Amino acid sequence: MGESSHKTCFNFFLFYARSVKKDEEIKTDKDRWFWLLNNLSKADKIPTFMNKRIFQRIFKIAEVSNLTKEERMAYEASLQDKWLWNSAMSLAEKKAAEKAAEKERLKADQEKLASAQSFKKAGVANHVIAESLKLPLAVVEKL
Repeated sequence: MGESSHKTCFNFFLFYARSVKKDEEIKTDKDRWFWLLNNLSKADKIPTFMNKRIFQRIFKIAEVSNLTKEERMAYEASLQDKWLWNSAMSLAEKKAAEKAAEKERLKADQEKLASAQSFKKAGVANHVIAESLKLPLAVVEKL
């Protein structure tokens, strides 16, 4: 595209952007983008017709960029608190899962030992018990 075609596109864009539609007339994404470009600096809340995720994110960015220094510091501190909380909760969940897995493993080992004792009382050979329950032969012999 040459320089003149860029100017033409820019002029069209400016012309189209100036053709302000009423809120109830805005139906397409193109209309929403032009509304956004014309009104973002003036808007204090997101209108219902801007219900797409991309527009909500842009409004959130605009809100944050308009915060005072003190408000921004408080906002960033709250984000850090949220990240720390999520990190702590994730770590706690991981440790709880590991603890539950360890508890299940111990329970399974106890059940194996109980089964081995039952087989031993029934007269099953130690090497058969060890092989079938996947226990060390030394453990089975000590039962």
